[in-house]
Amino acid sequence: MEFQYKLDYSKLSDKQIVGKILAEPHDEEAAAYLLHDRYAPLLHKLYRRLTTDDTWFDDCVDELFMHIKGKDGSWRILVNFEWRSTFGYWLRKLAYSKFCEVLSKLIENGGRNVSIDNDNP
Repeated sequence: MEFQYKLDYSKLSDKQIVGKILAEPHDEEAAAYLLHDRYAPLLHKLYRRLTTDDTWFDDCVDELFMHIKGKDGSWRILVNFEWRSTFGYWLRKLAYSKFCEVLSKLIENGGRNVSIDNDNP
């Protein structure tokens, strides 16, 4: 997935980018940059540990994005990140859990892409 961004986030630290995401109004573009550009190689490597089928990689990353954003758009999970570890380490732990959940749902449904959101059956 390739995005064009208004700002050059590559020059910012993870902490600066997270600050932009959490500031009002929330910067979803910055969040997309973190997941789809800066940490895409790490997320893809993690995903490949779980399966060699790349079919659902984008679905897993999208679900991770929505999980971090939260149903109410408050970014509560990100707000609670305390910087006691690197952002990459925290994201890897969170992504592993979310990827396992998403992949198990997709596999249970015969590979049909379905929402795992309880509000959207």
